[in-house]
Amino acid sequence: MTTYKGPAALLIEDGTKFDAEADLSERSAGDWRGTLTFSDPLAADQLRRVLDGHVLIGKDTGEVVRQRIQDGSPFVMHVMGSGPAPF
Repeated sequence: MTTYKGPAALLIEDGTKFDAEADLSERSAGDWRGTLTFSDPLAADQLRRVLDGHVLIGKDTGEVVRQRIQDGSPFVMHVMGSGPAPF
């Protein structure tokens, strides 16, 4: 099982990019999932409406869908990835 903890970004459909801290893991079943933690409190309103996007780690990207959110400060999004993991 491969894991990644560190800086990342979430890119949404309109091109907006949100900086985040990622805690992601690739499971033996071939899927990957984890959390994106956003420290910018002003971004929370927009992030509540996000259902999917792309996680950027360095130059690698991976498609994600939102599973659930933890509203608060910091704002935490639980995601599940599809396709190859970007880490």
